[in-house]
This record gives sequence, C-alpha cells and structure tokens, in this order.
Amino acid sequence: MRITELHLSPVLSPQSLLTQNWWGEMDQSTPVWKLLLTFFCPPLIFTDLITFRSMDDDLRLDPSQPMEMDSLDTDVKTTVGYMMSENTDPPSPPSPRRFWLRRWRQFWGAPVTAFLGNVVMYLLFLFLFSYVLLMDFSAPPAGPSASEIILYIWVFTLVCEEVRQGCFVGSQPVLQRVRQYLQDTWNKFDITALLLFILGVICRLFPDSFESGRTILCLDFMVFTLRLIHIFAVNKQLGPKMIIVGRMVREYMRWV
Repeated sequence: MRITELHLSPVLSPQSLLTQNWWGEMDQSTPVWKLLLTFFCPPLIFTDLITFRSMDDDLRLDPSQPMEMDSLDTDVKTTVGYMMSENTDPPSPPSPRRFWLRRWRQFWGAPVTAFLGNVVMYLLFLFLFSYVLLMDFSAPPAGPSASEIILYIWVFTLVCEEVRQGCFVGSQPVLQRVRQYLQDTWNKFDITALLLFILGVICRLFPDSFESGRTILCLDFMVFTLRLIHIFAVNKQLGPKMIIVGRMVREYMRWV
C-alpha cells in the first residue's frame, strides 16, 4: 500500500495543477450548460450563476501543511516569497468597476472558455457550411449568395490560422516549423480540407463543372466533420475510448 501511494503521489499533484489551470479562476464543478449560457449571454458573468475563486482564496495558505520550497523553481520561490511577505491586513472592498473587470477577465481568460468558444464557433461553421450546400448554393451565372460569401471569408480565416501555426509559431527556422507542423496528423486533415474547399470553389465558378464542385465541397464537409473527433478527444469519457480505438485500428492494420 505504501508503494502505491508513493507511485500515485507525484501523479496526482500535476493532474490537480493542470485541472486548476484549465478552469482558471472558476469553480471546477461548474456545469457545461452554465458556461454555454454565459458564453451567449455575457452579462451573466456578473451574476452568481458561475462561482469564481476570490483573491483571498488564492492567497490563503494552510499553516498546518508546510510548503515544500526546495522542489520549486527560482521564479516560483520568488513569487511565493513575495506573496507571503505581503501585508496580511484585510483588503478594502473593491469598487464595482474593478469587480466587473475582474469578473470579465476571470471568465474570458480561462482556457476552458477559450476551448468552449472554439467548439461553438466550429459547430456554427459546420452549420453554415451545410446550409450553403443544401439551401443556398446557386448555379452560375448567378453569383454567390451572402451566406456563401460569409463562408468564404470564414474559410479564409482558417487558412490564415493554419499559415500562422505552420510558419510563425516557435523559435526554430521556418523549414523546421513547417516540418514539425506536418508531423501532426490533424494538421494534415486541415490542409486536406482547405485544399478540397479551394478546388471545390474553383469548380463551382464554371457552369460545366458546377456539379463536380458541389460534390467536392460535400466531400470536404465530411473531412471538416471528422475534425470533431480531435475536439471530442478532450472529453474525459470519450477521449480515452478514442485513443484505445485508434491504437486498436493501428494494430489491426498491421495484419491486413
């Protein structure tokens, strides 16, 4: 039993730290529906719908459990020492303006909020894509509709994001950045989806290849939908199952 505790103790601490960083200054037991409701109705940030940690909770130390300082980095030691050396007098109540700014920063600065916003916007993108293909995709010589133009602009922003990730992220030379970017399977999915979209739009502009362009865009929509698998991998129920299935398929392909 003692050996098990020794093996688990160094694992639980990074896990709890990652969970705390993931939720930011929000309560870790916050339901997803509250995040979604607040995401679409930002004034709810200033209500008691979502519980936030106060500044006193962040600075409160438990005197019965001494802190291990030897295992910390130099910057962390300096920060903790500065916090412990500050005046412990009760702070004055913050003004309403500071309270609103702090709440706004606590919600939108949390990584879980950024991830949730990414998922919501991607689902809206898929909804717009499917709406254009099914309801608002006119053959030439009629020009593209307003919703189709919005879809083109949206895809252009995705292209800019992929260029930024492949060429401007990191301190390595450009060729190494691109090589490292292409090593990720999901980045290859993104490149395939964007190239299919460009090919479909080119075919869509001409009357003779209009139906071919529509077929290519339908296949491209399927590729964009498969991208949801990578997003759902974050879920604590679906993520491990997806990893297990992926490894099983990889092992199975060796025997085929």
